[in-house]
Amino acid sequence: MSPYVPSFAEVLFSYVMPMSILDVFVFLAVFFAILLSGRRLMARMKPGSGGPSAAMGIVRERYAWGELSRQEFEQMRSVLEG
Repeated sequence: MSPYVPSFAEVLFSYVMPMSILDVFVFLAVFFAILLSGRRLMARMKPGSGGPSAAMGIVRERYAWGELSRQEFEQMRSVLEG
């Protein structure tokens, strides 16, 4: 009696296809994780959400609260506005 040899269809649908489906799910999970983190990074880099304009807003706020003298405010403003 010869040993049992599975047919091509049995091998394909029992071993290859489930592994391929799992690979696709893993790929999609990694892809969307990278996509979402990239979108968050790009949202942080939008103009007006950081950089000199945000820093100038902080300097103005500190001046308004009296934490900075007029001279300190002018010095920081000249540095930030370049």
